[in-house]
Amino acid sequence: MKAPTASAASNPVGTVTNRPFDFVVSFDEPLKNTPTKDDFTAVNGTVTEVVSITGSNNYKVSVTPAAEVASGVVSLSIKSGSATPLIDRAGNPVATGITLATQAIDTLAPRIKARPEVDGPVKNEPINFIVEFDEALDIASGSLSTGNFTARNGTVKSVTALDASRQRYKVASPMPACPASSWTG
Repeated sequence: MKAPTASAASNPVGTVTNRPFDFVVSFDEPLKNTPTKDDFTAVNGTVTEVVSITGSNNYKVSVTPAAEVASGVVSLSIKSGSATPLIDRAGNPVATGITLATQAIDTLAPRIKARPEVDGPVKNEPINFIVEFDEALDIASGSLSTGNFTARNGTVKSVTALDASRQRYKVASPMPACPASSWTG
């Protein structure tokens, strides 16, 4: 008698995500009992739901990635030591503890540091800031713009990348409307 085997693929395949996603788990033969979220383990994530895909031996396993993971993967496996293990109709157990699939995640927001371009007070001159992110930005619109920043007691005139890293930018503001000017990002 042969034990049933499982395989899985993540959706979205080949991308990094910070949102809930699904694995599709396929068994090579019908199971006696329907898998539940308690039958799976997700390292760096939480299994939230398991739904049978009609007319197949496939199941959609929904996972929410763990928070504050800078660069990692969610690994999905069938949990070992279950009180009601997954078995085929002949009673053969599905192998447990083996990674079925992984999904790349990044759930940690970039951290930002900003400093004035010039140390000391600025009088009757534009106020510029150097803004640095701790990781490269993947910006959906293509680049940072003035709309991504707010200047208190002034306006943001331009945002310029300082190098190709997508981590360092110069944020320029014209002369302030009053002597005390501050900036928030």
